[in-house]
Amino acid sequence: MTEQSPEDVVVTRVEPTVGGQKPNRNAPCPCGSGRKWKRCHGSAAWHTQAMKVAKDAYVKTMNQLVTMAADTSTETE
Repeated sequence: MTEQSPEDVVVTRVEPTVGGQKPNRNAPCPCGSGRKWKRCHGSAAWHTQAMKVAKDAYVKTMNQLVTMAADTSTETE
């Protein structure tokens, strides 16, 4: 698996729509996965996973910034 830079990770909550309406829970998911919407993008598990990815990217970025700041402060001493 290739590592993504924090700039590449963008997580936004977008409700899939069909003809301007939220899809029926038993309709196929508009993402094209072939799964029912309620088991794909309509599930709470999907949103939980998206938030975990966003949090992990944030934590990684903050750790990199702290490390860079620490390296900079030791160079100036």
